[in-house]
Amino acid sequence: MPGMTHWQSGMFAAYFPGNATFEGSLADLYASSVSNPGFNWSCSPSCTELELITVDWWAKVLGLDPAFQSNVPGSQGGGIIHGSASEVCITIAIAARERVLAELAKTIPPPTVNGSRSALPASANGMGCDIANELDVSRWRSDLTSRLVLYATTQTHSIAIKAASVL
Repeated sequence: MPGMTHWQSGMFAAYFPGNATFEGSLADLYASSVSNPGFNWSCSPSCTELELITVDWWAKVLGLDPAFQSNVPGSQGGGIIHGSASEVCITIAIAARERVLAELAKTIPPPTVNGSRSALPASANGMGCDIANELDVSRWRSDLTSRLVLYATTQTHSIAIKAASVL
């Protein structure tokens, strides 16, 4: 069929694997058997610990420096496992945005909220909620984030465009 992408064609070489392989079905069956909401450690400690072990194992398999592992003393390594490339892209975009806001906060300080300077609203910091200060911090974040740019090429996958739209 002209104009269609045939994911299962032997002539199609893409970064993403086919979506209907036998191996994929087995992996889905296995993942479904142990699946639970593993939002954080307190919600599901065994799921979180298994994720850390798996990510460290992958770091070893790929031959990465031990600094990339979470179980090495003094390391800031580690990572998380996502369900799709779209989740990865939006997580990376959010992390990049928050890192830039933290750097910008050093030169353009956010408004004071309950005696504390934070790039997050007071409610996110667990402090009492002062509507006027909340609005000031929101305006500060909005002003700075409106100046941020996500660069991409013509070869960038559409998920990057979606991530930029969400942010």
